[in-house]
Amino acid sequence: MLSAAPLPLLSLIMLVKTGLTVFKNLLLQESGAYWTFFIKCQDVTLIGASPERHITLQQQRVSMTPISGTYRYPPTGANP
Repeated sequence: MLSAAPLPLLSLIMLVKTGLTVFKNLLLQESGAYWTFFIKCQDVTLIGASPERHITLQQQRVSMTPISGTYRYPPTGANP
């Protein structure tokens, strides 16, 4: 069974006037991320985007790429 190679952890620590400026630039440049976040806690700011593309639109066709571990319901639907 083949498995995907682990993705490298990319991080950058920097001083900026405002984390919102960095977040705005991230939103402008990263349109395919499943989850883009900005978390401000006192003197720590976390900004990032997941590497997965969840939805793709090409020539009026939408396709979804579920994140690893996503459960697909059987054709009969969810069983409570």
